[in-house]
Amino acid sequence: MGAAGLSSGLVFVYVLSVLLAPPPFAEWAAPFPCDSGGAEWGSAGSVYWTVFAGRRDRLALQEKYWVQLYREGTITEVHLWDFTTKMANLTDQRLNRQWIEEKEKQYEFVKVMRMRDMYAKNLTAKHWKYETDPGKFRNKNWHIYYRYYGIISNHNDVILKVDDDILYVNVSEVQCFVKFVVEHVDVFTVSANVINNGVIAHIQQTLGMLPMSLGVFEYPSHGAYGSLWESPDKAFDLHRYFLSHKADFYRDSIVQYNERLSINFVAWSGRRSMQVYETVRMGPRGDEVCLTEGATHTWGLTNVIYMRLVVAHGSFKGQAPKNPKLDQEIVKLYKDAK
Repeated sequence: MGAAGLSSGLVFVYVLSVLLAPPPFAEWAAPFPCDSGGAEWGSAGSVYWTVFAGRRDRLALQEKYWVQLYREGTITEVHLWDFTTKMANLTDQRLNRQWIEEKEKQYEFVKVMRMRDMYAKNLTAKHWKYETDPGKFRNKNWHIYYRYYGIISNHNDVILKVDDDILYVNVSEVQCFVKFVVEHVDVFTVSANVINNGVIAHIQQTLGMLPMSLGVFEYPSHGAYGSLWESPDKAFDLHRYFLSHKADFYRDSIVQYNERLSINFVAWSGRRSMQVYETVRMGPRGDEVCLTEGATHTWGLTNVIYMRLVVAHGSFKGQAPKNPKLDQEIVKLYKDAK
């Protein structure tokens, strides 16, 4: 056998092993009918759409979804957490902060969550009497985020944690998603069916949503990184395919997973908010690891993906180095989409 034949044979064996391997997830049919509204709706309290803000060009695409969901009564408030100082470029810092502050003035339901306000409310780690382990956690601004919702949430509230580069949301399914979060008290966190997410792309391909012509979307080792995470071409092709095949990604089911998952669009109920905070606080690693594989492996909690709600996530930092213009290219795709 020549080198070319050997190479193609190895590729075939790899693809076959990916397709025949036992799936690291379990799927079951959605356990209740939900028609977005009507007499069944109303079980949720306040619904907070929360974003670590943020990059204005991405958020500008997300804005229309806030407005529609608020007018429909699906969400109560949008919280833009001012993490603009994480931008490397000082001009971007200024313009991004200016953008989110303009949205706060423009919409009554939008609030900018400022670190100085959190300090004034004694929500920082130095004011928590039982905060004893400094570690990495104390040095992260996002610890304030989790503690805040642990304090303010009522049992039937829902916290939606949404990346600033969620560029598409199937808004007709958000109300059912919220209802699922509230009613399934046995579930810890619920993720949407995310486009451009390593673990979920593997699930999508396994369930027949993504063709092999786009390449193999393997299950990333322990749910982290993987070929999609580091490939700008794969990400761009995936987004382009999705925009012309949206209906293929809708599936009336729930998927339970046990490893790490990129938390691009996740939610939990108010009754879980303090537990969410404690899970992150007690964990030795970042919030994503703590809320996904840490929650399932260490605490035996249940995390699921709600496949009916399809959202699109822009890009990962691992995809950008090979194509510095990837973000702009993907944003343009969604701007131009009908």
